Amino acid sequence: MKVLLLFIIFILTSFTEAHKDTPSNLLMDRSYILKQVNCVLNIKECDAIGKKIIALLPEAVNNHCRQCTSRQAALANKLIIFMEQNYPNEWQLILQRYKTTK
Repeated sequence: MKVLLLFIIFILTSFTEAHKDTPSNLLMDRSYILKQVNCVLNIKECDAIGKKIIALLPEAVNNHCRQCTSRQAALANKLIIFMEQNYPNEWQLILQRYKTTK
């Protein structure tokens, strides 16, 4: 669950920096979220934000995002319930792709 949140946090952080939008508005943009999900699952082509997400996902999935900023942690708290309710299947697919077993 934390990994999907971090994934969405990366999306929101990158997108808000580029577009000066609010995270709450971005959560309502299902097509944008799914575009990034499809990117990280290698279903569709990635934009610059998708490429950043792919670079960060292994750390997030496998190390519980020990390198996260305080801003990312604050967004995670807000997003946890939303993501569980709205993107459970996507979360499982992301975990399957990026989680390494030791």
